[in-house]
Amino acid sequence: MNNKIIYLLVFFFAIFVGTGLFLAGQSKSSTKVASGNLATLKQENIVIPTAVPTVGSLSLTGEESYSFADNVVVNLSVNSNGENIVGYDVILYYDPTAFEFVTAESTLGDFTIYPKDYGNYLFLTSVKSVGSQTATILGTGTSETAIDNLTFRAKKIGNYNFSLRQSAGNEKTNLVTDQTEVLNPALTDLTIEVTE
Repeated sequence: MNNKIIYLLVFFFAIFVGTGLFLAGQSKSSTKVASGNLATLKQENIVIPTAVPTVGSLSLTGEESYSFADNVVVNLSVNSNGENIVGYDVILYYDPTAFEFVTAESTLGDFTIYPKDYGNYLFLTSVKSVGSQTATILGTGTSETAIDNLTFRAKKIGNYNFSLRQSAGNEKTNLVTDQTEVLNPALTDLTIEVTE
Protein backbone atom coordinates (compact mmCIF):
# COMPACT_ATOMS: atom_id res chain seq x y z
CA MET A 1 0.00 0.00 0.00
CA ASN A 2 2.81 2.39 0.87
CA ASN A 3 4.54 1.53 -2.41
CA LYS A 4 1.42 2.53 -4.35
CA ILE A 5 1.33 5.90 -2.56
CA ILE A 6 5.02 6.48 -3.27
CA TYR A 7 4.54 5.57 -6.95
CA LEU A 8 1.54 7.92 -7.18
CA LEU A 9 3.50 10.74 -5.54
CA VAL A 10 6.44 10.19 -7.91
CA PHE A 11 4.03 10.03 -10.86
CA PHE A 12 2.29 13.32 -9.89
CA PHE A 13 5.65 14.97 -9.18
CA ALA A 14 6.90 13.92 -12.63
CA ILE A 15 3.75 15.33 -14.26
CA PHE A 16 4.13 18.55 -12.25
CA VAL A 17 7.80 18.97 -13.25
CA GLY A 18 7.05 18.06 -16.87
CA THR A 19 4.22 20.60 -17.07
CA GLY A 20 6.45 23.27 -15.53
CA LEU A 21 9.22 22.59 -18.05
CA PHE A 22 6.73 22.60 -20.91
CA LEU A 23 5.28 25.98 -19.83
CA ALA A 24 8.77 27.44 -19.34
CA GLY A 25 9.69 26.35 -22.88
CA GLN A 26 6.53 27.91 -24.29
CA SER A 27 7.28 31.17 -22.47
CA LYS A 28 10.79 31.34 -23.97
CA SER A 29 9.52 30.69 -27.51
CA SER A 30 6.80 33.35 -27.04
CA THR A 31 9.45 35.80 -25.90
CA LYS A 32 11.55 34.97 -28.97
CA VAL A 33 8.56 35.46 -31.27
CA ALA A 34 7.61 38.72 -29.55
CA SER A 35 11.15 40.07 -29.73
CA GLY A 36 11.29 38.92 -33.36
CA ASN A 37 8.16 40.96 -34.09
CA LEU A 38 9.67 43.91 -32.25
CA ALA A 39 12.76 43.72 -34.45
CA THR A 40 10.50 43.61 -37.52
CA LEU A 41 8.59 46.67 -36.33
CA LYS A 42 11.82 48.58 -35.91
CA GLN A 43 12.73 47.89 -39.54
CA GLU A 44 9.40 49.22 -40.90
CA ASN A 45 8.77 52.88 -41.63
CA ILE A 46 6.65 54.34 -38.86
CA VAL A 47 4.31 57.19 -39.80
CA ILE A 48 3.74 59.67 -36.98
CA PRO A 49 0.47 61.60 -37.36
CA THR A 50 0.87 65.35 -37.49
CA ALA A 51 -1.59 68.13 -36.74
CA VAL A 52 -4.11 68.75 -39.52
CA PRO A 53 -3.27 71.99 -41.34
CA THR A 54 -5.93 74.67 -41.17
CA VAL A 55 -7.09 76.63 -44.19
CA GLY A 56 -9.72 79.29 -43.70
CA SER A 57 -12.06 79.56 -40.71
CA LEU A 58 -15.52 78.58 -39.47
CA SER A 59 -17.16 80.60 -36.70
CA LEU A 60 -20.39 80.60 -34.73
CA THR A 61 -21.81 84.06 -34.22
CA GLY A 62 -24.99 85.49 -32.73
CA GLU A 63 -26.34 87.61 -29.93
CA GLU A 64 -24.68 87.17 -26.53
CA SER A 65 -28.02 87.15 -24.71
CA TYR A 66 -31.49 85.82 -25.57
CA SER A 67 -34.79 85.96 -23.74
CA PHE A 68 -36.20 82.54 -22.83
CA ALA A 69 -39.32 83.30 -24.90
CA ASP A 70 -37.30 84.03 -28.06
CA ASN A 71 -35.72 81.57 -30.47
CA VAL A 72 -31.93 81.38 -30.30
CA VAL A 73 -30.40 81.98 -33.74
CA VAL A 74 -26.80 80.87 -34.21
CA ASN A 75 -25.08 81.95 -37.43
CA LEU A 76 -22.39 79.90 -39.12
CA SER A 77 -19.81 82.09 -40.89
CA VAL A 78 -16.91 81.06 -43.13
CA ASN A 79 -13.70 82.41 -44.62
CA SER A 80 -12.52 80.07 -47.41
CA ASN A 81 -9.12 81.77 -47.78
CA GLY A 82 -9.76 82.61 -51.45
CA GLU A 83 -10.86 79.07 -52.39
CA ASN A 84 -14.04 78.39 -54.42
CA ILE A 85 -16.28 76.26 -52.16
CA VAL A 86 -18.80 73.74 -53.54
CA GLY A 87 -19.73 71.97 -50.29
CA TYR A 88 -19.05 71.67 -46.60
CA ASP A 89 -19.68 69.51 -43.55
CA VAL A 90 -19.97 70.96 -40.05
CA ILE A 91 -20.23 69.33 -36.60
CA LEU A 92 -21.88 71.56 -33.99
CA TYR A 93 -22.24 70.40 -30.37
CA TYR A 94 -24.91 71.87 -28.10
CA ASP A 95 -26.56 71.02 -24.77
CA PRO A 96 -29.74 69.04 -25.57
CA THR A 97 -31.05 69.59 -22.02
CA ALA A 98 -30.96 73.36 -22.65
CA PHE A 99 -31.93 73.60 -26.33
CA GLU A 100 -34.10 71.95 -28.94
CA PHE A 101 -32.96 72.19 -32.57
CA VAL A 102 -35.65 73.75 -34.80
CA THR A 103 -34.31 74.53 -38.30
CA ALA A 104 -31.22 75.14 -40.43
CA GLU A 105 -31.43 77.59 -43.33
CA SER A 106 -28.73 78.34 -45.87
CA THR A 107 -28.11 82.02 -46.62
CA LEU A 108 -26.35 81.04 -49.88
CA GLY A 109 -28.97 80.87 -52.64
CA ASP A 110 -27.33 78.08 -54.64
CA PHE A 111 -26.55 75.81 -51.66
CA THR A 112 -28.87 73.24 -50.08
CA ILE A 113 -28.33 72.29 -46.44
CA TYR A 114 -29.09 68.86 -44.96
CA PRO A 115 -29.10 68.90 -41.14
CA LYS A 116 -28.98 65.70 -39.09
CA ASP A 117 -29.65 66.02 -35.35
CA TYR A 118 -27.88 63.38 -33.24
CA GLY A 119 -29.37 64.67 -29.98
CA ASN A 120 -26.25 66.36 -28.59
CA TYR A 121 -24.74 67.54 -31.86
CA LEU A 122 -25.80 68.57 -35.34
CA PHE A 123 -24.13 67.31 -38.48
CA LEU A 124 -24.71 69.77 -41.31
CA THR A 125 -23.97 68.87 -44.92
CA SER A 126 -24.39 71.52 -47.57
CA VAL A 127 -23.82 71.19 -51.32
CA LYS A 128 -23.86 73.66 -54.16
CA SER A 129 -26.37 73.20 -56.99
CA VAL A 130 -24.80 71.27 -59.86
CA GLY A 131 -25.93 73.83 -62.45
CA SER A 132 -24.47 76.83 -60.59
CA GLN A 133 -21.59 78.53 -62.45
CA THR A 134 -21.02 81.29 -59.85
CA ALA A 135 -17.80 81.01 -57.83
CA THR A 136 -18.40 80.83 -54.06
CA ILE A 137 -15.39 82.46 -52.41
CA LEU A 138 -16.44 83.09 -48.82
CA GLY A 139 -15.08 86.01 -46.82
CA THR A 140 -12.38 88.51 -47.74
CA GLY A 141 -9.14 89.10 -45.87
CA THR A 142 -9.95 88.16 -42.29
CA SER A 143 -13.71 88.77 -42.55
CA GLU A 144 -16.20 85.92 -42.86
CA THR A 145 -19.43 85.39 -44.82
CA ALA A 146 -22.55 84.12 -43.04
CA ILE A 147 -23.67 80.87 -44.69
CA ASP A 148 -26.27 79.31 -42.35
CA ASN A 149 -28.80 80.39 -39.75
CA LEU A 150 -29.43 77.69 -37.12
CA THR A 151 -32.51 78.12 -34.94
CA PHE A 152 -32.89 76.59 -31.47
CA ARG A 153 -35.63 76.78 -28.85
CA ALA A 154 -34.40 77.36 -25.27
CA LYS A 155 -35.52 74.88 -22.60
CA LYS A 156 -33.94 76.57 -19.58
CA ILE A 157 -32.15 79.68 -18.36
CA GLY A 158 -28.36 79.92 -18.00
CA ASN A 159 -25.04 80.28 -19.85
CA TYR A 160 -24.35 77.76 -22.62
CA ASN A 161 -21.73 76.98 -25.23
CA PHE A 162 -22.26 76.10 -28.89
CA SER A 163 -19.12 74.33 -30.05
CA LEU A 164 -17.70 73.41 -33.46
CA ARG A 165 -15.64 70.18 -33.55
CA GLN A 166 -13.20 68.73 -36.07
CA SER A 167 -14.76 65.27 -35.89
CA ALA A 168 -17.45 63.09 -34.32
CA GLY A 169 -17.49 59.39 -35.15
CA ASN A 170 -16.87 59.04 -38.90
CA GLU A 171 -17.95 62.61 -39.65
CA LYS A 172 -15.57 65.54 -40.02
CA THR A 173 -15.84 69.31 -40.29
CA ASN A 174 -14.38 70.52 -43.59
CA LEU A 175 -14.80 72.68 -46.66
CA VAL A 176 -14.64 71.19 -50.17
CA THR A 177 -13.30 73.21 -53.11
CA ASP A 178 -14.29 73.04 -56.77
CA GLN A 179 -11.04 71.05 -57.26
CA THR A 180 -12.33 68.46 -54.68
CA GLU A 181 -9.63 69.57 -52.24
CA VAL A 182 -10.69 69.14 -48.61
CA LEU A 183 -9.86 72.11 -46.35
CA ASN A 184 -9.73 71.92 -42.55
CA PRO A 185 -10.68 75.37 -41.20
CA ALA A 186 -9.89 76.90 -37.82
CA LEU A 187 -12.97 76.77 -35.56
CA THR A 188 -14.49 79.40 -33.23
CA ASP A 189 -17.25 78.66 -30.68
CA LEU A 190 -20.06 80.81 -29.28
CA THR A 191 -21.19 81.28 -25.67
CA ILE A 192 -24.65 82.72 -25.00
CA GLU A 193 -26.86 83.51 -22.03
CA VAL A 194 -30.55 82.70 -21.86
CA THR A 195 -32.41 85.06 -19.52
CA GLU A 196 -36.01 85.22 -18.22
